[in-house]
Amino acid sequence: MKLELTHEGASAIRAFADAMPVALENIIQSTEQLIGVYQSVAENVGSHRQDFYDMLMHIKYASEKSRDAIQVLPPMMYKTADKIDQYVITKTSVSGN
Repeated sequence: MKLELTHEGASAIRAFADAMPVALENIIQSTEQLIGVYQSVAENVGSHRQDFYDMLMHIKYASEKSRDAIQVLPPMMYKTADKIDQYVITKTSVSGN
């Protein structure tokens, strides 16, 4: 995706900012489902049972930590989009276009 300093570019940033928390929540829910599936078959995994469980817990931990970081990004992206809009307005009024 190419980002341009236009109102459309600012709108694209806002749309992406809106989608980020939803996407992450889907990842977290899917991870929980995966853990549930694993727990239902854990007895059949054999000697690698603990290794699989540890990997799943690592994935769960990483997704939860990502949630914290991603909650900070959308407001920052909105501020960036607002600055792009303001730049476009200023540039248009100065150039007369």
